[in-house]
This record gives sequence, C-alpha cells and structure tokens, in this order.
Amino acid sequence: MPSRLAGYHRLLALPASVAAAAPFATYLAASSLTLFGDSLFEMAVIWHIMEATGSAAVVGGVAAAIQLPVALSAAFAGVLADRWSRKKLIVFSKVARGSVVASVFLFYRLGVLTPWHLLAVGVLDSFIQVLGGAASTAVIPNLVDRERVMTANSWLEGIRTGTPIAAQGLAGLIIAATGIAGAAGITSTLFLAGAGLFALIADVRYGGGGSKGRRLTGRVFAVEFWNGLRQALRSRAVRWLMLVGLVTNLLIAGPIFVLMPFYASTVLEAGASGYGYMKAAMTVGSLIGALVVGRFGRRMTVGAWLGVGIGVLGALLASLSFSPSLWVACILWAVVGICLPIVNIPVFTALQLSTPDDRRARTMTVFMTLAGASTPASLALVGQAVRVAGIEGTFLATGLLVTLVGIGAWIWRTRFEIAATSW
Repeated sequence: MPSRLAGYHRLLALPASVAAAAPFATYLAASSLTLFGDSLFEMAVIWHIMEATGSAAVVGGVAAAIQLPVALSAAFAGVLADRWSRKKLIVFSKVARGSVVASVFLFYRLGVLTPWHLLAVGVLDSFIQVLGGAASTAVIPNLVDRERVMTANSWLEGIRTGTPIAAQGLAGLIIAATGIAGAAGITSTLFLAGAGLFALIADVRYGGGGSKGRRLTGRVFAVEFWNGLRQALRSRAVRWLMLVGLVTNLLIAGPIFVLMPFYASTVLEAGASGYGYMKAAMTVGSLIGALVVGRFGRRMTVGAWLGVGIGVLGALLASLSFSPSLWVACILWAVVGICLPIVNIPVFTALQLSTPDDRRARTMTVFMTLAGASTPASLALVGQAVRVAGIEGTFLATGLLVTLVGIGAWIWRTRFEIAATSW
C-alpha cells in the first residue's frame, strides 16, 4: 500500500510532504470554497441584470465597472499586504465580502433590489477582494517548503481553473431554483466558511506585518509604495519578466478571449457548440499544463520555460489560421491551454522566491498590474487587426510575433534567472 500511494503522488505531481502539509491543504480547501462563490455570484448578478433590463449595454457596463477596482488599486493594496498581517487581511476580506454579498439577499427580500444595488455591491466587493487578493499572492512560500513552491503554485492554478468549471455547471441549477437571493445566500455562506478555514492557519504561515512600528500616513504609504516598486524594478531579471509578461499578454489576450467565438462561428462555421468545445478543450489543457509544471517544473529554469511555453504558444496560434476542422482546432486550443500555466507558474514562482517576504506582495501586485494593464489594449487592438487582416490573418500575425518573443526568451533565458539555482 505505501508504494502504491507513493506512485499516486508521483503521478499527480503532489509530493507526500505537500499532500500532508496541513496549512497548504487548508489554504487550498478555503480557496476552493471562495472561488466557487465568486463564480456563482458573478453568474447570478449577470443573469439577474439581463432579466431585469434586457440590455447588453447595461450588463457590459456593470461588468466593466466591477472590474475597475482590480485595475486601479491592486498595486496599492500590495503595500497594505506587506505592512499588515496577511492572515488578518485575508480573513477580514472573506468575512467582509460575505457580509456585503448577504446584503443582496436582504435587498431582494425587502423588494427593493435594483441593478444599481448590484452595481454598488459588486464594486464594493471587488475593492475588498483586491485587498485579500494582494495578500494571497505572497503567502505560498510561507505555506510550503521552498522546493515545493512550484508544485504548490501548480495545484493552486489547477484549483483556480477547475473550481469555476464546477461552479458554472451548478450555477444554472442554483439560479433557476433560488434566483439571485438564493445564490447570494449560498455565496455569502461559502465566503464565511472560507474565512473560517483561513483562520485555522497559524499567523506565521502568512507573513506580512513588517512595518508595525510606523504609523500609516499618506506620506508613509507613498514612500512604501515607491520603495516596493523601485526594489522590484532594481533587479534586471524582474524587469525582463515584467517586460515579457506585458508584451506577451498584449499579443495574446485579444486573440484568445475575443476571437475564439468569431473563429468558431465564421471560420469553422461550428456555431455556439463549437465555441463551447474549444473553450472546454482549452480549460482541460490548462489543468493538464498545471500538472505538468507541478511534476517537471524544477527540471528547467524560468527562462527555459518561458522560451518553450511562449514559442509553442505562438506556433499554435499561427496554426489556427490553417485548421481544417473543428476537432483539429480543439486539439490546438487544448495545447494552447497547456502552454498558459507553463508560462505563468514558473514566472510567479520565480518572483515569489526571489523577493523578501516584507516586499513580496508589492512585487507580485506590481507585476500583475503591469501585465493586466495590457489586456484592455489587446482587446481594443484585436478588433482593428481583424479589420485589416481578417480573423485567420490576425491569428497568423499574432502567432508569428509571439513565436519571436518565445525565441528571444530562449536566447536570452539567463536574463530571467532570479531563483533558478534554488527552486
């Protein structure tokens, strides 16, 4: 029996020391609950507003407004996550989010719920989520041994990919049976349950709290934010990682998330079902990619992973312009999904391991803000590219450019090495 269990651990890329680590297992379980709640409530809000207004513009406007706090405040939240106890920030954020979402249940029962209430709740919930999320980006190196950080990040990525799938599958049934009020009640309960699990983990496992002696003023906040940004960019490797992340996301975000439905409908003439098949294929690929990195991640340096992952990703996007059928396209999208965590997880792990605990949240949130800032630009540019080159031409041109980025990352792979000798 012991040898069989050891074989399962090797197959799943989850070493026994990680599987048996109570803090990480608890963190993973708590994250699953809150991620399920996130997906359920998001779908319930969109569905309720659609039924209440019948306007795609209103739905889109509310969705965009809810995302604004993430783009505007993530880097600043990193200062608080380095300064204060990360455990308290995470637990507080889950309790506060549970309370905010529960207000939707109350508004509905009082008969006063409107899209404006949902907008206000969504924006407030998003601000609170940013605070807890900034702390969450920095805790993994404190939860597991240094040599297990890559594996832990891989499993967390798998949870982030897999949990919304389960939530989306059940959300329709929950919303149909209970409406927005029931979905809000379930989401609030999940957030509070997640907070309880996060609270079980010892404070020392979270880190943070490095500036307890200094009173937080506007000037102190600005100085600590600037110092964190300056320290992050002082490293040549971090600058290269941020540059490649920015450029790659600028090139791929639009084609992957905007063109896929048009590609299914116009190029392959596969309709909504074809779009669903390709989306599912990419999701399954992402789960496989997370397991691959967890199993083999430490065998290559971060620069090598970037070169291989980005280079193959570019070749796949270019190949989509020549796909003869839906099923070939599904295979290509599945491998695209595999490449995404192959690029993301080593970068996150390298940044986490190379940054001292008292600056880690600021470094991670600056990186995420810079990479994320390129998404709106990519979404806007892809429409113009399609006007000029068409859908197939846009995939081909984008794929070739991404391939060049991957080749460059491979040639200059030593410039990315900030923790390669110790992971």
